[in-house]
Amino acid sequence: MAAALSREAMERGTDIMAEVAFGHSRAHDPVIGAATRDLLRHAEVPVLFSR
Repeated sequence: MAAALSREAMERGTDIMAEVAFGHSRAHDPVIGAATRDLLRHAEVPVLFSR
């Protein structure tokens, strides 16, 4: 999910992304995905996180 968001942002020439960050248990992340964590680590454009 994070890779798709980042790719879309780059293709559209986005200056900044806005993301709502939700906390989930570590057991939840591998099953559903951890887009927030991945964006923190790999985003190619600045990301504004809100909780």
